[in-house]
Formats: sequence, structure tokens, C-alpha cells
Amino acid sequence: MMKKLLLASALSSFLASAATVQASVITDDTRYDASGIPGDGSSAAYVSNWNSLAASGATSGYGGSTLTTMVGINNPGSNTDIASHVEISFDASVAGTWSFRIAIDAGWGGTMLVDGTALDTRTNDMWWNGSWADTTQYLSGSLTLDAGNHTIDLYTVEPCCNGGGDGQFSGPAASGAFTSFSSTDGADPIPEPASMALLGTSLFGLGLIRRRRG
Repeated sequence: MMKKLLLASALSSFLASAATVQASVITDDTRYDASGIPGDGSSAAYVSNWNSLAASGATSGYGGSTLTTMVGINNPGSNTDIASHVEISFDASVAGTWSFRIAIDAGWGGTMLVDGTALDTRTNDMWWNGSWADTTQYLSGSLTLDAGNHTIDLYTVEPCCNGGGDGQFSGPAASGAFTSFSSTDGADPIPEPASMALLGTSLFGLGLIRRRRG
């Protein structure tokens, strides 16, 4: 009976430790912009365009907010002529290849950067409409990340009819499955080395107890 209780305690401690991760923090800020595709349509042009707009301050109907999820993201404020900057801060639980796909209604295109480096840029009319089938309708890419905190920056421009979107990640342990960013996403929650060591130590102790009783 005691052995069963010790095993249950070890497994409980292991599972609790393995599931403890940092949640993602998402902010969305908007400005009025009816100027079209920024400059030459490069990633740098989208970033520069936003920086200029942000420096002038928000006008009525535009501004910033903190989001709890990327599911159904719909830029706050006016329904038209929207320049948007979405920032996602997240923790990569392990080092390895991470994949991202972000869908924001952006008739004049946009760019996605990870830790300040451009990962994808499109100037076409991106209208996701709930389907990941057409890769031209959202920003996506993969790269190798170290374990720890990272930041995704999205800069987009939408002339009309603001619609919902989504933003997702797939970590090294996800086998290609994607999870939407949120304040409770548990970014790639797989057992950390310390958690595995805890389980191993507990099971080793149970083995000693069994051996002594034998």
C-alpha cells in the first residue's frame, strides 16, 4: 500500500512539474493608415511605416490592447484603414525547430519577425477566412530557437473590412500539430530535464524500498 502511495506521489509531482510553463503575452496596437503597401513592400518598409505612425500617437478609434488569445483576433478600433502591430512574447520550453503561422486580415500585406529577424513578408491581400489550406493568405515560417523567451512581431496594413484571424505555433515535440497562442497556451509543454530527473529519482527510491522488503 505504501509503495502505491509513493508511486502516486512521484507521478503527481512529475506531471505537475512537466506542465509548469510560461504563458504567452499578446498585445495589439493600431493606427490609422490609408497609404497602401508601405514603400517597396519589404519587411523593413512595413516596420518603418509602423514606427512612423506609432510616433505620432493614436487617433480616435485606434490604439492598443492586451489579448488573451490569438483565436479570432480582430484589430481593435475602426473597421478600415488599419496599420497594426501585434507582439507575442512566449517561452520556448526546449531548443529546436519551431514553426509559426499567423493569420491577420491584411489587404495591403504584412511582415512577421522573430526576435527582430524577418521570417515572412507578403504584399498580397491576405484574407485567411478560417482556412490554413492556402499558404499565401497568412504569414508563416520555421526556424531554430534556443530555449527561453522570444518575441514575434507582426506588422500589417488593412484598407477595408477588418476580419478575424488566428496565430499558432508548433514546437519540437508537437509532431507537426499547431496550438493557438494564448495566455494559457503552455508553449510546447513537454517534460523538462528536471522533471524527468524527479521522476527517475522517485522511481529509483521505490526500487530500493522494494529491494529491502524483498
